[in-house]
Amino acid sequence: MKTEVRIHLQFIYVDSHLVAVAKASGALSVPGPRRNPSVANLVHAYLGNESDDVSKMSVHRLDMDTSGVIVYARSDLALGKLNEAFRDRTVKKKYQALVCGHISVQEGEINLPLKRDKRSPPFMCVAIDNAEANGDFDHADGNINKHDGWHKMMRKAPKQSLTLFEVVSYEFMDGLPVTRLALTPVTGRRHQLRVHCSAIGHPIVGDDIYGIRGEGTPNGGIAEAVMDANFPGRASLELQSEINQVVQSRRQAAREKGMLEQDACCTGGPGNLCLHAQFLSLHHPLTNAPIVFTVDPEF
Repeated sequence: MKTEVRIHLQFIYVDSHLVAVAKASGALSVPGPRRNPSVANLVHAYLGNESDDVSKMSVHRLDMDTSGVIVYARSDLALGKLNEAFRDRTVKKKYQALVCGHISVQEGEINLPLKRDKRSPPFMCVAIDNAEANGDFDHADGNINKHDGWHKMMRKAPKQSLTLFEVVSYEFMDGLPVTRLALTPVTGRRHQLRVHCSAIGHPIVGDDIYGIRGEGTPNGGIAEAVMDANFPGRASLELQSEINQVVQSRRQAAREKGMLEQDACCTGGPGNLCLHAQFLSLHHPLTNAPIVFTVDPEF
């Protein structure tokens, strides 16, 4: 059992208090309410933890589609200390992403508040008007019969969200312009990096939610006319569509070669979301010594 589990895990660091793993795109970080297979389950099966309870290992998460560094607690001491560190934002994180088009500025910040998207729940969007910011929703859209938990989720107030970005390189994907960005989430909202990139007209390559023809609201909910006025150099819809065609072609080729697994032990590959948690630094929960974890993206 442990030999089989080890094949699917890429350990970065292990001791009796914590473990850092390189998570693949397509793998769940934690089991979730339906107890689906996850990286946490695999780590627990191979290494265990002090309480022998997988639910007491999680201290932060990565989106299923996001790859990169993720940390789990193995002791009760680490669980408390790491939860506190993530809550107080003393943990530093940096991501790398490929976005559609060539961004015209070398660095900047994206300071846009985020909220649940009532048009495409449970996804996120930019909070763009006072009525939405105050939670004054019109239930004529057919959502009146949703359960109480759904309404509570949708009525949560927008939260200030800040992302810093810096151009790493200008590149091409099958001859189409893309930009490699270093992204620093100053705040840690759900899908923050994905929505923010989409909202400035440069969605992340391979984003099936916030990219072109995705499940979420386009441009993070910002109207096309507003996008044209504020981001004249954004990736055109034609370019986004062409890049999406390349992504879909790569996915299809990978499926035909059997490279895309359909379980929680995905190993990544062509056509995945090009968003990667590259860097994470924190203080060790026992010694308080600074410790840094890094892993480079596959894209």
